Amino acid sequence: MRVFINTFNIYLFMAKKNKGYEEVNKTPRNQGKFSSKHEEPMGTLSLRLPRSIIDWIENQAQQKGSNKTDVVREMIQQQMSTV
Repeated sequence: MRVFINTFNIYLFMAKKNKGYEEVNKTPRNQGKFSSKHEEPMGTLSLRLPRSIIDWIENQAQQKGSNKTDVVREMIQQQMSTV
């Protein structure tokens, strides 16, 4: 925790846990390179979503103790398996 004091206010800064860093830090390595827990290579996709959907995804991730990417990936995989 960092404390910043000026003449009018005292601010306390609490660092948020970086779940991504924690996940990467636990990831096994193969000859110095990260090994993925997934069977196939991962790509990146950027989405613009309404704030209400983002809030819902963040809430689901927090409840499951995972990250937003895992929540969205699981939902897409479930949808793909029903098609």
